[in-house]
Parts: sequence; C-alpha cells; structure tokens
Amino acid sequence: EAPRSSRVVDMRSAAIELTVGASASQRRLGFTATAGLADPPDGYKGGTVPGSYLAAEVYPLALRRAPSPLANLGVTLHAEKVLKIETRVPYDDINGVRMTSIRPTKQSRFGAGLVYRHPIGARLLVKGMVSYQTSTFFVQKQGSPVVVDVPSVSYGLLAPGAGVRYLANDKLSASLDARYLVVTKSGE
Repeated sequence: EAPRSSRVVDMRSAAIELTVGASASQRRLGFTATAGLADPPDGYKGGTVPGSYLAAEVYPLALRRAPSPLANLGVTLHAEKVLKIETRVPYDDINGVRMTSIRPTKQSRFGAGLVYRHPIGARLLVKGMVSYQTSTFFVQKQGSPVVVDVPSVSYGLLAPGAGVRYLANDKLSASLDARYLVVTKSGE
C-alpha cells in the first residue's frame, strides 16, 4: 500500500464531502372542503423563491489506512433555508378597496441520516440513504389587518432514497437523488 500522504482520494472515497449551493422552492397548498361549508379555506399558491443549501456526508472509517466496505458507510446532515419569501393575503378594507397584507414568512428544512455509497467502475457511484427531516413553513400572522388562513406548518419526514453520481472529471460531477417522503408528524 502506498504511504498515506501519496494516496489519491477522489470524490468516490473521500472521508468528508461538503456541498454548498443555491436552491429553489415552490409551495402549493390545496384544501378539500365539505360541500356547503360556510367559509372554506383558501389555497396557497406561492411563487418560486431562492434559498441556500448546505449538506455534508462524513465517512469516519474512510480515514483508516486499511480499506473496508464499512468505509463507505456515512452520516449525512443537510440544511436548506429560503432566503426571501413573503405571503400576500388579499382583502377588502372597510371602504371596499382591494388591499394586500404582506406577511413575513419563513421556510426551512433540516435533516440527518445514514448513507452508504458504492463505487462502480471509475466514474459511477451509487448511494442508498435514509434520513429524518423536519420541514417548517411559518407565516407571521400577528399585526395583519385581516385573518390569515394560510397555516404555519411543521412536518417530520422519514426519507429513504437512492442516488447516482457520475464523475465527469476530477472536479465536476452530476448527481441525481430520489427519495420517498413518509410524513411522521404534521401540525400547525
């Protein structure tokens, strides 16, 4: 085995992988109301908003000199926060003039879990993962001149998934991940 200082570490065997980037989110809420309900809730149709994304995968056993299949077992952490979002609530004032109440809004997502990576050939990497995530959407309702029917919600999600990464060269890769979201907790 080559001395540790001369070993080549590529993206498929690194002990720590850090991803920083931009994200885009869009939120839509729809409600099914009983026929004849006096005041059914309005839906929510938000535009696409910018966010920031930070993720880390840490493979503690990849730091060891001796190769091991367990070196590909890691812990994953991620955080996403929408940078600018607001909720617009239309209403009629006391004179019947159409107005809009602009409510400060926050949206974020955090998660942690386990990941297993498996290199295939020189340029392909497949992953299996499971994580627990929390997702929060909060609308500031205090101080609004009108009742804000859009709920502030917080979800807990179990997210098993799989992914593939293609290494184009030493510094560039393309990834595709898919997850199935199982809601474990919801509420306002």
